[in-house]
Amino acid sequence: VFESVNNFSMVIVSEDSTSRLPLYPMTFDGIISAIENYLPLAYHRLQPWLSTIENEHGSNLDQYLSQDDCCKISYDTFISLPQPVTQTQALHFLISEMYIHQLQYSNNKDSSYDDKSKRYLCSTEDFTKSNNFEIIPMSVVIPEGIIKTCSNPPLTVSDFLNRSNGKVFGRICSTPNRLESPKNLSYIPGRKTAFVFGPETVQTLLLQKKPYDILLELGMLPEGIYDKCCVRNNVYWLILLNQDLRGSKLDFYDATWQGIVTAIKDIYPQAYNDLLIHLEEIKTTKIEVFEKMAQFRFINVLPFRDSPNYISYQRFCNLPHPRLAWQVRLFLYCELRVLELFAGDGYTKLEDGKIGEKEYLCRNYNLLDLDRNQYIILPLSVNIPDEVIKQFSY
Repeated sequence: VFESVNNFSMVIVSEDSTSRLPLYPMTFDGIISAIENYLPLAYHRLQPWLSTIENEHGSNLDQYLSQDDCCKISYDTFISLPQPVTQTQALHFLISEMYIHQLQYSNNKDSSYDDKSKRYLCSTEDFTKSNNFEIIPMSVVIPEGIIKTCSNPPLTVSDFLNRSNGKVFGRICSTPNRLESPKNLSYIPGRKTAFVFGPETVQTLLLQKKPYDILLELGMLPEGIYDKCCVRNNVYWLILLNQDLRGSKLDFYDATWQGIVTAIKDIYPQAYNDLLIHLEEIKTTKIEVFEKMAQFRFINVLPFRDSPNYISYQRFCNLPHPRLAWQVRLFLYCELRVLELFAGDGYTKLEDGKIGEKEYLCRNYNLLDLDRNQYIILPLSVNIPDEVIKQFSY
């Protein structure tokens, strides 16, 4: 079963086809056999630790399930680690990529668990090459009681503001189309924070200006807006968050240097001491100086998270000590998006030097984890002026 555009679908593979499709049972031995067959480089690194992990951690994996991103190790990261890998690195790879914690979950199911509902692992390449399979769309009907419990969304910005007593923060984001609404404040995989605007902007800008003008006031450039709306046909969305609802409080940090320090301490604790060490140098030094130390432009690595020069939180945690000032600044640049125009005074700074809206930093909340009355998502109809369309439609 997999997610399709607006519901779920099921792929049914015939028994004749599965006879030619290698299947590995979702057991520890089955997963290791699959790794040995399909991921031999990873298997070679894992081999010294397999018996230890199975014997010592096989019944106690729950403690690893809520680890920070610094503990998540992808296949590409794992095979690039210096050899030999540590036991902890091997364990986190197996959890991050092979989901071995699900074995523990299955073992803990109650007596109602159907023993016939066995699960298997297979190669995606082998699966797509299988013949005699059929894709069946599923129409999932949600019980009315569940809809009433989880639904009842506010319909308008004004209605949402009235319910929220003015404690509303917001963010503008985009998706490829209207069918794909935002699930997080930031779409960037693994990102833990996002910049948002505050109640001051919600009460004035949003209620007084049109979407195109709002985007300009928030620091977006006409060419970028034209590219997203007219070239890529993306859809802009407005996300509003109620800071405090029935005791479920969301945390927001002023977009000042002190606010950055506090957010780092709470959200990226392993980077906190390094930031304190280099803070004054970072506050008073232009990006160009750090780029000379690094010998590359920071902005050139920003779109490429897989680039060896991109410093995510995970990569920062793996850097040897002492960590240098330019490495800390690049981490802030990549992970928090503290870019060239960040002034550290709590306000956005526009490209022409003007002071923009007051801004804040918060966690990159997964909207599905929030109370449904704690947020609202609205598509924006952005009408781009004719002169802008003529200027960039070349």
